[in-house]
Amino acid sequence: MKFIVKLLFLTPFIWVDATAQDNINPASKTYQIAVNKKLNITNENDNRIIEVVDGSLAVFSYVFKHAETAEIADDELIETIRFEINPNWTNFIFRKKLQMANPVYTQQCYCTGRGHHIPKSGYIKGVKNKNGTYTIEGTLVIEFENKVQKSITFKGNFSVAN
Repeated sequence: MKFIVKLLFLTPFIWVDATAQDNINPASKTYQIAVNKKLNITNENDNRIIEVVDGSLAVFSYVFKHAETAEIADDELIETIRFEINPNWTNFIFRKKLQMANPVYTQQCYCTGRGHHIPKSGYIKGVKNKNGTYTIEGTLVIEFENKVQKSITFKGNFSVAN
């Protein structure tokens, strides 16, 4: 009898826990353009600060929010790549002069390597479509403070943010 009472008492908690797993955030990617802006990158007390401020350029933002796992606490990971170009360009490629695009990689997580990083190497290329969107792809290589390198690849259609 004691066993049945305990089982009935615990059953609602088991059910709630099982259904909570259905509410975990899936992975998502966004590709946005901010017009008449520019990137302002400064260093303050050994911290890199990134701001999107008024300017004459187009700032592109790729954001990849990784899926969350119910069994892992604090596994949130958001990766952002930002760069800027002249909005009058209909196509472009940055390879040897990657830094002309002012690229920045940001890693938000409960992990080492979080923060803003300037890519060590890579490329970004794109073309402006007739409808005003851009099709852009790139691969950036990031070197963290501990000398570990990470390669980030992205590809998508960027549109003006609302």
